[in-house]
Amino acid sequence: MRVHSWMLKSWGGPRDSAVKKEAPHPDASGELCGTGFRLFPTESAKGTCGMRTLCVLLLPVLGLLVSSKSSCPMDEAIDEKIQGGISSLIFAAIQNIRLDCRTVTSRGNLATCPAGLSVTACTCGSACGSWDVRAETTCHCQCAGMDWTGARCCRLQAAA
Repeated sequence: MRVHSWMLKSWGGPRDSAVKKEAPHPDASGELCGTGFRLFPTESAKGTCGMRTLCVLLLPVLGLLVSSKSSCPMDEAIDEKIQGGISSLIFAAIQNIRLDCRTVTSRGNLATCPAGLSVTACTCGSACGSWDVRAETTCHCQCAGMDWTGARCCRLQAAA
């Protein structure tokens, strides 16, 4: 049986044991395992696929080792000083803020907060547990025949 190169390309070659196909391997151009992908295009790219794959897999590990090195004591001292300063500024700012809250109740299914305050909670009469907040300032009880609605209204205020 005569084997032509077009036969090998089109249907994978004869099923005859006389024709032996070689396993893909890197060629002189640096092609990786016959895939067409070149990792290290050098003039003398001799070696095995396993070594090249191992080199490619070790690159991210080396990157992690370099990025995880500890900083020098001077950098650590500066970082601690900055963190301490920021923490004290944040603590001082929080001490000057207080939460000002009021409860508003009204007949019907709507309760509206005074100007400058926002709804933080709603409550409904007649054992109704279904409500929603409208425009951040109004509680709306969704049950029919509602006798009263309540709203807890709050704002952040700078302490005097």
